[in-house]
Amino acid sequence: MKKSIHISEDKKEENKFKNTIQDMIYKLFEDEDVINSTDSIDNQSELDLTKQNQINFSQNANDNVFNNNINDNNINSGLFYGIPSLNNIYLDYNINNNNISQPFNNNIFIPNIKKSRNTFPENKIINFKRGKNRKKTYDTPIAFPNNKIEIEILINKIKLILEKTGKIDYHVYNLIKGKVLSIIKNHKGSKIFQKYIKQNNTSDEIIHLLFIELSKNLYEFMTNPYSNYFFKKFFVCLSLDDRIYLLKKIEKQMVQLSIDEIGTYPIQTMIEFSNNKIEKIIILSALKNHIEKLIYNPYGSYVVEKLISCMPENDITFIFIYLLNNFSLLAFNSNSICVIKKLLTLNLSKEIHEIIKKNVIQNYNQYILHPCGNFVIQTIVEHWKDYLDIINLYINNFFNLSLEKYASNVIERFIEKDEKILEIYIEQIIKTNKIYEVMKSKFGNYVIQKAIKLSKNEYKIKLIYNAAIMIESIKDNKIIAKWKSILMPHIIELPRDLINRLNQRNFFCD
Repeated sequence: MKKSIHISEDKKEENKFKNTIQDMIYKLFEDEDVINSTDSIDNQSELDLTKQNQINFSQNANDNVFNNNINDNNINSGLFYGIPSLNNIYLDYNINNNNISQPFNNNIFIPNIKKSRNTFPENKIINFKRGKNRKKTYDTPIAFPNNKIEIEILINKIKLILEKTGKIDYHVYNLIKGKVLSIIKNHKGSKIFQKYIKQNNTSDEIIHLLFIELSKNLYEFMTNPYSNYFFKKFFVCLSLDDRIYLLKKIEKQMVQLSIDEIGTYPIQTMIEFSNNKIEKIIILSALKNHIEKLIYNPYGSYVVEKLISCMPENDITFIFIYLLNNFSLLAFNSNSICVIKKLLTLNLSKEIHEIIKKNVIQNYNQYILHPCGNFVIQTIVEHWKDYLDIINLYINNFFNLSLEKYASNVIERFIEKDEKILEIYIEQIIKTNKIYEVMKSKFGNYVIQKAIKLSKNEYKIKLIYNAAIMIESIKDNKIIAKWKSILMPHIIELPRDLINRLNQRNFFCD
């Protein structure tokens, strides 16, 4: 009987203990408004207590009562349900002047705790702080980045204004202030501002104000797929001071921008429109020690190409030295060949011209048969005055070269460039009596077709007649039908006796 009375008293103490804990937890949440500032907006209702908080209280009780009621079974009974991180909270009990620290287990729970009464506006980031006196303090709420829908609405509004006024004035600037980058990163916004940002139409003050805002995020501005188009229009409008400031600010990032798929275009723009000595010095000093890295990069190579086409030869002698010392290697590389092609189109000094010419003559067979190197020969033929010196290297081998994949393209350029070379080519392939090999070749047939279109007078007659009689040497019916359709429109240009000969060979029969 005494045992049952003792258990009843224990239950009373246990209930009293639970009620005390519940009251203190409620008070903790109400007084301190504990929230987790790093939680997402959609999960504000979840409370994640990441710091250890101490709850100190005193309770008069017997050691026996405490020992009988606070045990593993009670701790694991789920007292603190809904509080995910209470394993980090520690309770200090002061019982009979003895300090005992006991951590709560994760599984302890209480009935659902009400959400904190303090709520914050959506789309706001709140940073929670505690002062020395444990008073709640908050940072100024920071808005999320401009909403896409809001930007679209603003762009449409600005578009209507600009269509009426025709220029970007202070009224427009006040509307877009703080949102300039977000607007020009938009496809529609970029196109609108490209149209209205003009050197003689927009005041220098507004251009400077726009630059101040955009200069805070230059890398993002220059590497965005839409805003980089605006950059070209914008850079031309900048004052010299602003342009120098821009170049100095991105000086250390210029190489990285040059090899970026999008960033390469703004760098090329700056090189093209930099007309001041200070600007050129900044650009060249930033890129000077990285020519090799740039020239073998698919995007950086275009920056080097722009340098040699826009900068004076005396200012970029270090680039020319590198190009001449590595000419063959660069000519055989798929990325750097564009630089070599640009180099060959320039009005070079006689000394540089002769160095390149000597290199080509020494390796002429390698160039014409290479997938990249053949462009060296094509560019020389198209742009050099002494191109015949290069053509003459191949003049006795036109027939075989016409059958090669890359060399056939070069032969086409030869016969396009010079009528005498065309006549030599026609004579050469007719004499071989193997013109049908070129006709059925998947590369050479294009050379013959080009020659038919370009040839005149007796050379055209010779070529058409010999091509027609050689059809009978081709065994592929598809190729025969193809060549008959090509030659038939030109047959009428042949003399009557040659047409009769073709008729006797059954050329006109299906």
